[in-house]
Amino acid sequence: MNISKIIQGLRYNYPKSNHFNDTFFNMKGYIVEKILDGTIPENIAKNLEKGENAQVQAAFNFIDKQLIKGREKIDLSFETEKAINGDSEEFLSSILINEDASDIKISFKKPLKADVYQYFGRGSSTEIKGMDITPSTEFSIRRKFNSYWEEGFGIAFRSENFWLALKAEASGEGIKGMAMLKVIVYSDSSYIVDDAAKYFDVTPLIKGLSV
Repeated sequence: MNISKIIQGLRYNYPKSNHFNDTFFNMKGYIVEKILDGTIPENIAKNLEKGENAQVQAAFNFIDKQLIKGREKIDLSFETEKAINGDSEEFLSSILINEDASDIKISFKKPLKADVYQYFGRGSSTEIKGMDITPSTEFSIRRKFNSYWEEGFGIAFRSENFWLALKAEASGEGIKGMAMLKVIVYSDSSYIVDDAAKYFDVTPLIKGLSV
């Protein structure tokens, strides 16, 4: 098995995951990790060397099914009822938004220890493992002088008890460029999608976005 060929095949193909598409982690990097630890079957891994989109999609599908297996899927993003509660809701609702001349930043009043993943659009992302998030920790969500800052973004927190992601997406209202901010919570028992606007004022985060 040639890891260099696999990485090249992953890099130049753009499949989609039904539930984890650049939401909680960089899916392509995650696939490489799971090849190296033996989670992904050898035949799927070997096929990635071909560099074909269909083979990469097969790996995406395998990971998606493994992660979603046994979990209840709930999507109330277009309903009035709230879907999120407990520790994840408490963390989400503690969010603070600060905008200055160059940045739109967020922080949280409720502390959390988590791996933090940020997605900046067009395949650009970064990750910090084992971060102690305190009320003084700020995350720059949209930097106004960055290229494509008016396009989509995402940030995710993978803690011991839950994973929580905020992701800007098309609103689904059929209006080109109209954005909404979704919150996705993943746990041992469920995969929940909701409209973040039910929990805090999302206007500063999505204004001017074109997705």
